[in-house]
Amino acid sequence: MKLEQNYDFRKRYCTPHRRIADYKGRVPKENELELRSPVLICSDVANEVTEVAIKDLISYLKTSFGIAAAVTEKSAEAVIRISLADSMAGDYMARRIVVDGDGVVIEGADERGIAQAIYTLEERMNDARAPFLSYGETEQRPLFAPRMIHSGYGMDVFPDEYISVCAHYGYDTLLSYVRSVEDRAELASLVKRAARYGLDVYAYCAFENFVHPEDEGAKEIFAEAYGGIFRDAPGLKGIVFVGESVEFPSRDPHVECRSYRVPPADGIPTGRPTPGWWPCYDYAEWITMIRDSVRAVTPDADIVFWTYNRGCTPKEDRLALIDRLPTDISLQVTFEMFERQCYGNGFGEVCDYTISFSGPGQYFLSEAEAAHRRGIRLYTMANTAGKTWDFGVIPYEPFPQRWRDRHEKLLECREKYGLCGLMESHHYGFAPSFIARLANATFTEGSEDYQTRLCKVAKRFSETEYEEVLQAISLLDESQKYYVPSSENQYGPYRIGPSYPFCIKRGLKKPNGPDAVYGNGIYDTLLIRRENMRRDPYSLRLRDELRMHKEALLLSKQALNCFKHIKNKNVELQRLINMVEFIVRCHMTAVNYKEFYLQTIRMLNEVTREGVKRCAKQIERIALREIENAKATIPLVQRDSSLGYEPSMGYQTDEAGIRWKLKQMDYMLNSELPIYIDF
Repeated sequence: MKLEQNYDFRKRYCTPHRRIADYKGRVPKENELELRSPVLICSDVANEVTEVAIKDLISYLKTSFGIAAAVTEKSAEAVIRISLADSMAGDYMARRIVVDGDGVVIEGADERGIAQAIYTLEERMNDARAPFLSYGETEQRPLFAPRMIHSGYGMDVFPDEYISVCAHYGYDTLLSYVRSVEDRAELASLVKRAARYGLDVYAYCAFENFVHPEDEGAKEIFAEAYGGIFRDAPGLKGIVFVGESVEFPSRDPHVECRSYRVPPADGIPTGRPTPGWWPCYDYAEWITMIRDSVRAVTPDADIVFWTYNRGCTPKEDRLALIDRLPTDISLQVTFEMFERQCYGNGFGEVCDYTISFSGPGQYFLSEAEAAHRRGIRLYTMANTAGKTWDFGVIPYEPFPQRWRDRHEKLLECREKYGLCGLMESHHYGFAPSFIARLANATFTEGSEDYQTRLCKVAKRFSETEYEEVLQAISLLDESQKYYVPSSENQYGPYRIGPSYPFCIKRGLKKPNGPDAVYGNGIYDTLLIRRENMRRDPYSLRLRDELRMHKEALLLSKQALNCFKHIKNKNVELQRLINMVEFIVRCHMTAVNYKEFYLQTIRMLNEVTREGVKRCAKQIERIALREIENAKATIPLVQRDSSLGYEPSMGYQTDEAGIRWKLKQMDYMLNSELPIYIDF
């Protein structure tokens, strides 16, 4: 692997096609069509999405195999013939592909179906590593719509080339934050550009409108605040609202009527949550007024009300709010969060997005049932683009069986509760990966089964040693069973990995980079203990978490060793191995920090001089071990610029971030720790 500069990963994220150099030695089977220059394409469909997809196919054949292709108006001489199918009309994004000795016929219910059929042909040739297509007829359609993603390229940054890659992975909707009036022009541009590739755009509302629906002038204020977004961005498909981003002055007696961003007047909390974290009864009035404001401009706009922040509140209050909601909006419920789990001696809960628990959680099930009963359209936050907060600064999480479990549960909820839409990433975005490809196949009716697809994935990494690839991946899957999705981990050492600082007396955080939106304020450097009525005191959970970290570390090391013994590694496999080693280093940081923390607590509570010095010496040994771990991480991030980066935080664990941590560790060892040794 070549060394990379920061942001070089963006070139990969914007490259849908790559040269397949070894295809000329391959021979098609009797039941395979071989595409040869010139490949002539005839289309009866005149619209931009189809034209863009055809140009993409021409580019694919040229880039991947050096095959010339062109559009012809003469159907009789065409190898690939494209048309709309009246029999599929109204069947969103449905398509039919027929391959035989005479060529390829593509029929689509709409232009998006045609585009997806073209991308399916490309994917099949990528699997074959040759311009060969097996004979047969396939009919496909999406099982979920919308399938929404944020940008993994950069926070709300969507170059056309990246949008094209998103379309290749089957997504039909992009998510972009709207924080102010100034964002609307960029949103309008994104709507126009995304439409060329067959993608919709939803705004993710991230501003507070601290006006109650019953306040004087509220109707006019809401019309400008929300209706104005759709007025200034024609074609915008929908808008998403989540409590912590859009708090309003609720009159519910359970809450304190202030924004959580504003401290209490006298500095002392009341013990009541702010409106973003409670299912306030008047959210129904609030979302209804927003609906009316938006639909006055765009009658078919999708209004998405997301209950992310309220999973730990009483079930009866949550369901009472759902019973008050209008039924012509969409309810989004996070799939796995808030599930109570036992970790040895103590109980915790799934505090944020994770793939260690496939779901669905009881919070999701209760609200899904209520939405189904009332006939409210149901979406879920599923993270199935391939990333959660389990590891905050890797591009995707390579645990295919864990993801398979999630996919199967989502399909079950589709049948039982009418689950129809997915949010597949939060602001860490979508990174092209084999995990996202597996999800696209699972969520597309008419695709091959999961295990067949996984074997093809493994062969792309190493055609001759794919079984060894599968064995290593299986060990990775097993390791993730031991991940603990607690706040102390996901907002602690796993958030940023080996650049996480070890502090004795004061919390230190790396200064923000130039593209940080939330920056480093989202993680805590003194091992936060977010204890509430649903979680046992951290002292009861800490040692069991440490034990599980060590088990995950052991299995991850075994997977890494298995990967490294593969002789024939292409560049993609080398990049995966590099990321797996980064995951190992994250586990090591978590283990080292928990042991460091335990020794620090012991030291600060020792009552003898000998005891204090003994603990301090142990802290020193742990710190030196972590310093070596951090140093060993530097070559990994030098080889892959996607490691250490997250769009909302920018680079936290690039070489500069790790060297900042080493400097901090030097301060801790030479300025903080000697106080407890030399006295």
